[in-house]
Amino acid sequence: MTIVASGTKGSLHLNDFVIPFEEKQGTFTTATESGFTKLVTGWAPLPSQHTVMTDLAQEVRMVTEFARLVRLLRNCGQR
Repeated sequence: MTIVASGTKGSLHLNDFVIPFEEKQGTFTTATESGFTKLVTGWAPLPSQHTVMTDLAQEVRMVTEFARLVRLLRNCGQR
């Protein structure tokens, strides 16, 4: 699944949001204040790619985060 978020100042592009290509890392691309070059032959500045490394699989991180949120709600007395 691909997610693209675009705004007036930039964009965010995720290629494998739901089921990652690789378990131990995720990549995404950002572009800030990009526009066409003078002769409309490309972009300036170019988008940049970022990689996030992890020691846990995506599914483990999702369960861990869900448990953290439940614990936070329980401890704060919120419903």
